[in-house]
Amino acid sequence: MSSVIKRSNIIIGKNMVTLNYNNKKLPPKPFFQENYKNTEDEFVEAQYGASDDEENYEDDYEDDYEDDEDYENDYKGNKEQAAEDILVKARKEANEIIEQAYIQAEADRLKLEEDIKKQAQQEIEKLDIMEQEAHKKADEILQKANQEKLAMLGNLEPDVTNVISNLLRHIIGYEIKHEIKWLSYLVKHMLQQQSLIKPFEVHVSEELYEKLDQTEIDKVESLSKGLKVIPAPYLQDDDIVIQTDMGEISYNITEGMEKVIKDLEMVNSIEVNK
Repeated sequence: MSSVIKRSNIIIGKNMVTLNYNNKKLPPKPFFQENYKNTEDEFVEAQYGASDDEENYEDDYEDDYEDDEDYENDYKGNKEQAAEDILVKARKEANEIIEQAYIQAEADRLKLEEDIKKQAQQEIEKLDIMEQEAHKKADEILQKANQEKLAMLGNLEPDVTNVISNLLRHIIGYEIKHEIKWLSYLVKHMLQQQSLIKPFEVHVSEELYEKLDQTEIDKVESLSKGLKVIPAPYLQDDDIVIQTDMGEISYNITEGMEKVIKDLEMVNSIEVNK
């Protein structure tokens, strides 16, 4: 803290005395000329007057010194108050800055959340579009595959039909000529399809009858009570006739096979023309 400097000049007669208030010592006494008073009374009065002036001067100096200390105390108080005011203002400004920072941070957070939501929504929309495009592409691929399949089947089915037809002819022809087990199966199937009045007979060609052993004949006749297997000279090897008192049911294996083949060819023709 800087010192307060007070300077005062006192002029007595022709002499000037300078008082420095920073010096804690008393100022020098006033100077009076020896011959200033001529008479004895005047000298005494002058002596006492000088003493009085000196005492008054000391009192005035002490008052001024006390005033100077009060001034310094007031100055110190003002500086402390000013420092306190500056500190309060700084705290207020700091609080305002912190509060503004919180407000800005909250605004930034809300904006970030909004941006994230928008971006997420955009990504969802993109995924929806991609999914729709994928379904569309899959449908196109499936449709194309079906078209290629139909085209391929259209090219292959005639060959497949021919293969199946040839296999049927070969298998059935071979079974008729070399096997006899098919007879019981075919008779059983015919009996299931018709309600016949007993008794009835199963007529087969003489050649087929000669191939049948007793085991196979018993197997056929056991299909229904009173059923008999009879050879008929007018029948072909692929003919079977079930004879009853009400009439007969005839079936030719070869004709049945050809009918199946024609039906297969018809189905193939319909598929190709679709």
